[in-house]
Amino acid sequence: MEIEIKIRISEAEFERLRISLSSKCKDMGELELKDIYFSHPCYDFAETDEALRLRMARGPGMNRTEITYKGRRVGSLFGIKSREEISASVDDAESFRSILKALGFSEIATVEKIRRNFDCGRFIASLDKVKNLGDFIEMEGREGCASDCLLQAASELGIIGKIESKTYLELILERTRGSMS
Repeated sequence: MEIEIKIRISEAEFERLRISLSSKCKDMGELELKDIYFSHPCYDFAETDEALRLRMARGPGMNRTEITYKGRRVGSLFGIKSREEISASVDDAESFRSILKALGFSEIATVEKIRRNFDCGRFIASLDKVKNLGDFIEMEGREGCASDCLLQAASELGIIGKIESKTYLELILERTRGSMS
């Protein structure tokens, strides 16, 4: 079960948090993430609140691809989302994309971001620079760190920003549809 909060922040707040998290948590390094989202051939994931994502992660000493299914949100209290998440490693991203397309899935959007992760014990904090969306901090609770724990951690970090209940995919799709009208 994934439990997370996402907050839209300014560039100055991004830098302040990078410094603060570097002093309080273990810096796990920076990654380039490319997430390709697919639509189901028989029903609308947007209506069922599900997602299928192929993620390519690149960074120092890392070159990883995984497929992730994200289930319906089972809660969204104070902008904190809870949902089932199942991931598996993929050895050949292009072949896997071809398999999905052959099965009738189609690509609906790509989300690209630079992410710096921090291991803060009870939770993982991720500072994200998302292409065409801006700067965010995501905090994902580990076992035993649910909604109240994440809200307390956000308060302790003194984060200045707006809680964002939408996913990056939803924000990208809104932006794309808005520029088409």
